[in-house]
Amino acid sequence: MWAVIFLVGLALSWRWVGNPDLGFQLNAARYFLNHGDVPRAEPFLYTVPWSRYVDLQWLWQLSVYGANAWGGLVGMNLLCVAYTFAAAGVLLLRCRRWTGGLGTVAGGALLLFFMVNFWDFRPQTVSWVYLGLVLLCLESHHRGDRRAVWFLPLILLGWVNSHALFSLGLVTMFLWWLGEALEVCLGADRLAARGRFLSLSVAVALGALACLVNPYGWEGCMFPFRQFSLLTSAHIAKDATFGVGEFFWLWSRELKFFDFGRPRLPLTNLMLWGLVVVVVAGVVIRRPRWPWPVWLVGAGFTALYLTAVKNWSYFAVALLPYAAVGWGQRLAPWREQWGGPGRVGVMVAAAALFLLMRIGWWSQATAGLPAGLRYHPVWHAEEATALIRRAGPSVRIMNPHDLGGWLAWSTGQKVYIDARNDNYPEKLYREFVSTQISDNFLAVLEVTRANVVVARTGKETNWIETLAQEADWRLVYRQPGLMVFFHRSLAPEIPALAESKSTATVPASAAAWDEAIRREASKKLPGWIQVLPGGSLDFEEPVSLSAGSILLDWPHQAQAEAWQGIRDTPFFIVELWVHLAASFEMLQDYPRADRCWEAVLGKVPEPALQERADQARQRRGVPDPRPYWREMRRRGLR
Repeated sequence: MWAVIFLVGLALSWRWVGNPDLGFQLNAARYFLNHGDVPRAEPFLYTVPWSRYVDLQWLWQLSVYGANAWGGLVGMNLLCVAYTFAAAGVLLLRCRRWTGGLGTVAGGALLLFFMVNFWDFRPQTVSWVYLGLVLLCLESHHRGDRRAVWFLPLILLGWVNSHALFSLGLVTMFLWWLGEALEVCLGADRLAARGRFLSLSVAVALGALACLVNPYGWEGCMFPFRQFSLLTSAHIAKDATFGVGEFFWLWSRELKFFDFGRPRLPLTNLMLWGLVVVVVAGVVIRRPRWPWPVWLVGAGFTALYLTAVKNWSYFAVALLPYAAVGWGQRLAPWREQWGGPGRVGVMVAAAALFLLMRIGWWSQATAGLPAGLRYHPVWHAEEATALIRRAGPSVRIMNPHDLGGWLAWSTGQKVYIDARNDNYPEKLYREFVSTQISDNFLAVLEVTRANVVVARTGKETNWIETLAQEADWRLVYRQPGLMVFFHRSLAPEIPALAESKSTATVPASAAAWDEAIRREASKKLPGWIQVLPGGSLDFEEPVSLSAGSILLDWPHQAQAEAWQGIRDTPFFIVELWVHLAASFEMLQDYPRADRCWEAVLGKVPEPALQERADQARQRRGVPDPRPYWREMRRRGLR
């Protein structure tokens, strides 16, 4: 059973790399090797060079950099899987210490951990190991092994130089120490509790002092307060509209089962909520009641998870062993009769996960990433960065928040912003958010003197739409989901991309269009069978391409791309029909546009779609004022 579970863990890791932080992690390791020290001032952004930079992840960064140099993508994946498996081993050891053995429930708990895990290349993997070791020492000490806590300073020494969340070790030790103090005051065996409390107090103090042994000293120890303020304050990164998803509250993760009339399975959100239910219930049902230290640690990590969904893993690593003990105790009366079938059930579930991963459904349903070990073509756009490198050393990149780390690593240039929200001032992220307004975006371009703009079709739509109308900018690279613009003064030898005039895939006449629209509009919306394993529902590329062509003001190409997607899919996809309607609006073919809107609203009569159709009709015949506004700005007018 255990071999099958760990094999499934390895299989689950074999998916596209979706970690936008990987670039700046590798870049930081390269900086360390080139300079012989960690960076002290902001090394990767040209916007805030005065900002103080604290990098406590340097040991983990060097390890992943070495794995990349040794085995590339496979080497990094195997390293992070090894960290995860080491954390799983400590988790199982803690389960065994509490129960005297490992049973089916512990196997199910580990399988649940592997299922919810996103398998990213992040330093949190090594933090899982350190957190498990801290709790293992504290639990062993509570059960009478007085020597165990003297390993705490050594663990904290490694943790503070591997990940900034070493603060979780300090919080865990403090909560456990507070629980032991309650045991002294309220426990049954106060004499034994007093002896434990004294030795624990000394070990916790030494562990806290060990955190000073980092490249930044006291400043490094205080860095977690900056992170804590980001998680608990009104920082814009936590905003439901403009923020970063991993910082959201757990209850802000809605369970949405339909999207534009087609069913969707919010598997990730279901598992995140299910993890809370399973773990908290398992901790509560155990008899006799847990000692005070366990209750305080449980409350602390539950609150941490509810505050920011990114902390699910620390919640699981800390509390899954307690939950496994509770569930194991409750299921003990049926162990003799159902133990064998239970092990078979866990193995069947693991085998099913392995199969779902092999066919690519599981990774797509949980992370939106296909199976197979390769870089994501948008988050780690190798072709785009190669083109930027061709432009020479004078590039100055304006980029999205999530893509900055990879762009800086792969081009060797500084960028506008990246995903290290806890290391630069909040006002920089606010400025980035403000660029969703066209005038603000143009102002930022002027102030930063950027000559390269990297934008995503589904995110920075305003950037694309604005630059498409600017004579000083040209589109030089395009793929589904991503575009790159160069200023006219940069690398003139790299040609601009132009709209394709081919209309070979669209009907040739108005009558042919009417007949084709009527025929294709009769298709049904996708059903549940299409989103469950074995279903085939692939329309992302034509949706992305046609959306990009609309933003570039290429109506003919948008029409061809949307129509090709409509013909190729056997189902009615609302986004493709909306894009087809938009292309007709741009070409002033209003009867065809109305037919598309009628088809959309007849299938999915949602208020948002009705509002979009009404807005499109209201714009008909109204000249676009944007070129005149830009001309007035050039002349200094208001």
